[in-house]
Amino acid sequence: MNSDEALTQLVNAHSGLGHMAMVAEHHNTKDYVTIFPYSAQRKIRTTITTNHGVPDYDDRVQIKGETDSVFPLCSYYLSQAG
Repeated sequence: MNSDEALTQLVNAHSGLGHMAMVAEHHNTKDYVTIFPYSAQRKIRTTITTNHGVPDYDDRVQIKGETDSVFPLCSYYLSQAG
């Protein structure tokens, strides 16, 4: 079982809503969601969402993966030092 499957099972077991109900509750129905599944070659999973209601900054990209795979893709980051 991978981490995504384990997290889905945890949400289903403890939320009382289930995974898809949680997605529906937290994402506006107008949201456009694109998911690039985990790739063993790239070692990341990418989700792109839109319609956050922020002019000129409406798209968001969430990347989940190994630090060695994600860090080189970043143009900047926040550290503990700021």
